Formats: sequence, structure tokens, C-alpha cells
Amino acid sequence: MVNTSRLIENLITLAASGQTAPWQRPWSGGDSPRNRVTGRKYSGGNVLNLAWAQTLHDYPTSEWMTYKQAAETGAQVRRGEKSQLIEFWKMIPRKDASGDVQIDGAGNPCYRPMLTCFHVFNVAQIDGAEPQQTTLTGPGLDDQAVQAINDLYQRHGITWAAGGDRAYYRPATDEIRLPVSEAFKDGTAYATTALHEAGHWTGAAHRLARDGIVKGTQDNYAFEELVAELTAFIAATELGIGYDPQANGSFEMLNHGAYLAGWSQGNIERLRQAVPAAQKAAKYLIPTETPARVAI
Repeated sequence: MVNTSRLIENLITLAASGQTAPWQRPWSGGDSPRNRVTGRKYSGGNVLNLAWAQTLHDYPTSEWMTYKQAAETGAQVRRGEKSQLIEFWKMIPRKDASGDVQIDGAGNPCYRPMLTCFHVFNVAQIDGAEPQQTTLTGPGLDDQAVQAINDLYQRHGITWAAGGDRAYYRPATDEIRLPVSEAFKDGTAYATTALHEAGHWTGAAHRLARDGIVKGTQDNYAFEELVAELTAFIAATELGIGYDPQANGSFEMLNHGAYLAGWSQGNIERLRQAVPAAQKAAKYLIPTETPARVAI
């Protein structure tokens, strides 16, 4: 592995400087709920209802179907699965007793709203219509870096899915969730986010058994976030993904610093204590014998 000690010290100095802006989430709102068959995106209150249901039930996809649509494609909603109610409003002409369209005083036709309700199921609830796992790629990320990230996830057998507007590692199922690649500001942001969550993944009880993952108390959780972010920084440096870690003024360095400043809450000693755990996690992800480095 390359010598990252000086780079880590630069990052810690940046985090301690108090000159970083608040951390910026490097992806946009994420994948909007849509119908799997028609491709149409839902609108209005349906977006909030379906997005909340996806988060609540940890569905890996934002695609939905009615029972009838599933059956027509040869798929089957699993027994016991619960649907989500969506509303579709349509304006239809208002007619009089003779069946003629009513006209207002200005000569315009009168309309009335008609409500139709549908019950939809997430694709993850349907056999034969499994969520479509996208390739781990990002816009603007060169082919070598894409392959390096793909190889890392595949080499470790990491279970992951794309969809929604959050990035996280779920210890209960040992899975990583990432927004779709198109939601990220660029490929570097996508790759470092993937490495951050992979850093959390290393902390599972049957891997490196870190308290922040195994115990999950508030104090341990904050420390775990420092470990994961430092792991992403070290691993990205090792892989040479998309940016120069020595350029302290770059968006990526400033955002790393902002994230660490937020979770350390000014406790720089606590941040330094996270470095050995991060180095161990990065070594777990990228063993020294793995020829993984990509030229910047």
C-alpha cells in the first residue's frame, strides 16, 4: 500500500482547521418512485408515500407494480405481502341531465375531479420480478477505476443494491445500499461513497468486529463514522480514484474534512484514535498483495 500517513495528517489538520464548509451530500434526491411496466414516474403525494414505504421496509428498488401488472408479466406477488395505496386524479367533463357537457359563464367546459385508487407492490415483493441490480459504475469515472471498485465488491462478495436516496450499511442483513450512480455529482463521489459503506461493512462481527457496528451505541456510532470516512479516504488513495488527495482545496478533500469535523465535534484526539482502525479496514479491503492501484 502507498504511504498515506502524511496525507492522513493533512486531512486531520484540515478537519481541525474550522475552515471547512458543512458536509455536502454528493448525490441528488435519488431514484424517484416509478411504475416498472410503464416507466412512468409517480407524482404528488404518491412520491412521498412510496418513498417512505421503500425506506420503512428497506426495499432495494423504487419500482412498483399493481397485482394485475405483475400477473400479466408472468410474475407473482408473494403471499402475505402488503400493498401501498396510490391515488390518481383525473379531470373529466361535467355533464348535465341530458348528457351534454356543462358550460360556464365564460363559455368554457366545466370539469370535475375523479379519484381512482390503485394498490401497488414494490418489485422486491414480487417473485419473478426481482429488483434489477445495476452495475457499480459512476458517471465520469474512468474504466480502470470502475473495474477497481467492481473488483473490490465482487472479491469480497459484498451484497449491495442501488436505489433510494440514502447510502448506508445495514448490519442486520449485512447489505450495502447506494443511490443509483446517476444521482451522484460525479464518478469520484460515487466511488468514495461506495468505499465509505464498504468501510462500515468491514466492522461486522464476523470480520473486524468494531464496536460501532457490533454494539451500535451513540458514542460508538460516531467513532464508526470517523473510521468509515477515513477508510474511504485511504482506500480511494490506494486505488487512485479520480482525485489528487494532496490537493487540499479540492471538493473531495474539503468534503472529507467537513465530514470528519462534523462527526469528531472538535475532538481531534478522537479522530486520531480512529486512524489505526481505518488503516486496518482499508487493508482488509485492499490487501497489500492486491495490485489494485489505478493511476490518477
